[in-house]
Amino acid sequence: MHLRSAGHRFVAYRAADVLGVPDAAALAGLDEALHADDEPAPAGTWLRRDALPWLWRRLRGRTAGDGRSAKHEGYIVIPRPGTRDRAQQG
Repeated sequence: MHLRSAGHRFVAYRAADVLGVPDAAALAGLDEALHADDEPAPAGTWLRRDALPWLWRRLRGRTAGDGRSAKHEGYIVIPRPGTRDRAQQG
């Protein structure tokens, strides 16, 4: 399943509600109000934008990450919250 922006927001607000984040339901209501006039995607958008490129890559034996390189050569050590050390490559 591939979510659109509205779907990502819905899942985030539901997760926040389940995790007990204060006012999560109010935030979801505010989000609905802010995006009430968003126009739905035209018919066929998902097929053209997501499904057909995926199918074309599979037919050619490729994946979405083929030809891409990592941003960093090795692991990145992330310091714990509250420490002043900067992240260092390992």
